[in-house]
Amino acid sequence: DKRLVIFFADQHHADTANMTQQTTTTPLSTNDINDARLRSVAAFYGRQLKGTNIPVIHLTDDADSRTKAQKDAKLYKAMSVRNYVVQLEKENPSLSLLDLVAHYGA
Repeated sequence: DKRLVIFFADQHHADTANMTQQTTTTPLSTNDINDARLRSVAAFYGRQLKGTNIPVIHLTDDADSRTKAQKDAKLYKAMSVRNYVVQLEKENPSLSLLDLVAHYGA
């Protein structure tokens, strides 16, 4: 079982540029804009890898971002780092990584 991590640093890529329109009078925070960009990139890879049996996993400890990611649940899975490590340890109990993950509430 091989793992693959892709680092995608270009926020100006035409297929992943976040074109979110401001719909409220309250401006979006930098964090909200960045979270939307990350979800956009995860959805991009989900579309590119559709039908390949390669899962796209968006790791985030931001619960609101994971909730917003549910609309793209068919393209990628959003989960916390802690839950991802728990899943990895279930697949391979010899890993013993959970004690290295910071705990930020539930």
